[in-house]
Amino acid sequence: TSWFARPNSVRMGTVNGEPAILRYRDGVLAAVMVAVSDGERISELFTIANPDKLGTGVTAKDGGASW
Repeated sequence: TSWFARPNSVRMGTVNGEPAILRYRDGVLAAVMVAVSDGERISELFTIANPDKLGTGVTAKDGGASW
């Protein structure tokens, strides 16, 4: 199993102001998933796992998030 496939922590957060799922491995942000909605359903889903692009504009939330 790859390092990316087995997160040991998943939290809700935001990326550039958009709702996101933040995947952590050993306390380090490993990937983010951002859903784009048309107002009724998810129209696109983006996953960013490039370490050079993670960390900028990412904010973790302690509670849940509403889409």
